[in-house]
Formats: sequence, C-alpha cells, structure tokens
Amino acid sequence: MVKKILTIACIIIVLPVVFAILNMRAFVHRHENCGYIDKSGEFVIEPQFSRAGYFSEGLAAVHVGGKYGYIDKTGEMKIKPRYDIAISFHEGLAEVGMSTGKVEAEDTTPRITSANSEDASDQKRDRTIYRWGVIDKSG
Repeated sequence: MVKKILTIACIIIVLPVVFAILNMRAFVHRHENCGYIDKSGEFVIEPQFSRAGYFSEGLAAVHVGGKYGYIDKTGEMKIKPRYDIAISFHEGLAEVGMSTGKVEAEDTTPRITSANSEDASDQKRDRTIYRWGVIDKSG
C-alpha cells in the first residue's frame, strides 16, 4: 500500500516538476479540470479539460465535451474533439479510437482462484468495441 502511495505521489508531484525544469508544459489538475503550467508553475493554458495528456510533437490530446481532440502549446484546438480514445503523436502520427456503439460481454470469470477469493463468482462485464485508426497532424 505504501509503495502504491509513493508511486502515485511521484507521478503527481515529480513528473510535472521534471517537465517544468525541461521547459516543457506539464498538465495539472485544479478543481476537477486539467490545464498546463510552465516551468515557473504558472498556468499557460487554464484548466478547462476533463482529461489531458502530455505534449508530444507539439500537440497534446485533451478531453472536452465527451470527446478527445488535440491542442497546441498555446491552447488552440488544432484537431477538433471527435475521438473516444486518443494516443500521443509519434513520428507524425497518432492512434485514435471511435466507439462503434456496439458492446460485447467480456468474460471476467477467474481462471485460478483460492477458496478465500472474492473473485470466485462468475461475472460478466460489458466492453465497448472501438474502431481504431491513425491520423496525422491535420486530423
């Protein structure tokens, strides 16, 4: 448990500091929204996104209005939010996913259990099916 807490603390505290020191923008949460700070800790993009990713190749995936899009380092939306899942850019391309609207039942029945396991009951969980694609920086 202590190890988990230290890991989470490291992610929350250390990563933004490292990005700030490297003169990059780091995303931070404030009042349930995400924004970006510069190396001095000042907001350069005010918290307005429900989720946000790190900048990669000048763009960052942000979640707004229930969909993901991409902003540049000034906060301008470069690729309109229309994706259900968005991955960072790498070599000019990014993976994106859009829900097909279909759901399948995922079998979560444990394969190996102990007599004391709480997971010993049969369970089914719905899983959304996505169509995956690759986009360039024009979307």
